[in-house]
Amino acid sequence: MLLTYALIFASAAFAQTEPYNEAKLTIASSAYGFCWGQELSLTKISKTYPDLKPKATAAQNAFNTNFGTTRTSIENYLKNGMGDTAFKTFQTQLKADIISMVDSQNTTKDEAVAFIKTVENRAKGDIPSPYLENFLMFKYAANPTGEFTAGHTYTFNTTGETYAKNSKWTVKVPLSWTAEESSSPEIIKQFKSDCGSGSQLIMLLAIELPYDENYVMSKEEIEATFNEEQAKTMVPEGARFVSFSKIVVDGISGGMLEVEQDVEGMGVPVTIRLAQFMVIKGKYMYCVQGAVSGDAPGAKITADMKKYMPLFKAVAASVDILP
Repeated sequence: MLLTYALIFASAAFAQTEPYNEAKLTIASSAYGFCWGQELSLTKISKTYPDLKPKATAAQNAFNTNFGTTRTSIENYLKNGMGDTAFKTFQTQLKADIISMVDSQNTTKDEAVAFIKTVENRAKGDIPSPYLENFLMFKYAANPTGEFTAGHTYTFNTTGETYAKNSKWTVKVPLSWTAEESSSPEIIKQFKSDCGSGSQLIMLLAIELPYDENYVMSKEEIEATFNEEQAKTMVPEGARFVSFSKIVVDGISGGMLEVEQDVEGMGVPVTIRLAQFMVIKGKYMYCVQGAVSGDAPGAKITADMKKYMPLFKAVAASVDILP
């Protein structure tokens, strides 16, 4: 079997996202407020119930051990995004608002003990959504694969999805990557980085083939289908071939095609670097796409793909095709 169709680009999904965009600043502000709300609440408990101060301090220290650098990353992002003057004004007002709210509450000792226990659990990662996802996006900003390997994932099941074409398979996705509908009917679901505010995407596709459900490719067919020469025939007009490699997903041999293309994303010129991981089983070609985007081809987008490629590979490797 030959790969005679073109690789699918959902170019409308890509609009170059500025490093300090409004959506991400809003997420950072909310997460920063969560941190200050917790710390100032513990401070109030320590003053109101001095005998609880050692436990309150220990709980906050435990949280700082696991998420202190994350809080610093959030603060630095806000400083760089807002500018020093605006950030100082924001921080002063935020703390004043939280102190006013905390001071207006009459917390019983039992409630104080319960809150300290809550913070102890937060230090272990038991943080309510969406704050956990917000923290994770900053904690693993420099190492996206770390979130996946640390087990901060959820499982997405294509069963019953509108564009799944009756294909049934699951895939693990990092918690901080938000599931979204795509503008392309070919894409079952897409997942956007940075809690939906980023410019990296993971996309799932199922391409129907003229085979029955029990079809299994022979070794010879696999070799004839998944090779660099055939992969190049999939590259869309105007796109540039980057690389091809052989892969194994859910015990099935397949291939990974990497391409680059310049497109218009919401009226803005965008360069997309995309890797498609694909295997064939039964009547479907199962595809996981991982993509990064930038304002121009070159060293930066190459570096971005190098940064995210291990995560894209991990997500593809997590595919489980259901019976």
